[in-house]
Amino acid sequence: MSLSEVYAVIPVKRFDQAKNRLAGILDARQRRQLSQTMLRDVLGAVERTDGLAGAVVISADPLAHRMAAEYGADALEDPVETGPSAAIAMVAEYLTQKSRASMMAIMADVPLASSEELTQMLSGHGDEPAVTLAPARNGLGCNAAVCSPADVIALCFDGKSHARHQQLAARRGAALAVIEAPGIGLDIDDANDLAALHAWHAPTLTSCLYQTFNLFTQRGVA
Repeated sequence: MSLSEVYAVIPVKRFDQAKNRLAGILDARQRRQLSQTMLRDVLGAVERTDGLAGAVVISADPLAHRMAAEYGADALEDPVETGPSAAIAMVAEYLTQKSRASMMAIMADVPLASSEELTQMLSGHGDEPAVTLAPARNGLGCNAAVCSPADVIALCFDGKSHARHQQLAARRGAALAVIEAPGIGLDIDDANDLAALHAWHAPTLTSCLYQTFNLFTQRGVA
């Protein structure tokens, strides 16, 4: 597989509707800031990953579109915003119609994702048809996937789809690889995830934001 055929795809929920499960820890302004900063970390990792053909942010939020442009990514409007799975399916169809063979779907809430991990996924990806998965740290969900062609399987990002993706790949006769990528594996949804991020001491924009919030000393996240 040629890396020049792979487009990174990032679905982004409206920032004012994101991360409601953190409402007991963060106020609405902080949740917006968190979501925006995590996207910047993910876009930065994608931008530093050599050989990708490009990147696409799909969102109904105009700010997400502007942020995409800052990092050299394209932006697509999400007209229905029914969740990341539907958004990814829309882009997979778009890429297939444009004869762009492969897609790397990555969630926007994995601020520890690194270009090294993304490169590891690409390097471990097989010849078409192929699927490469990076599971969530609990082993149930999936936080990133490389698919050749882009629509080889119907990706689902519902927190429990890792095994389902493997089954779908097997049914399609696709070469399957599972990459253990701890940074990609940590998606930020609840207080436990914030604590894990804090313990990582990563030099990310998101970690720096947490320091300005003083979350861990004032709100009991440890």
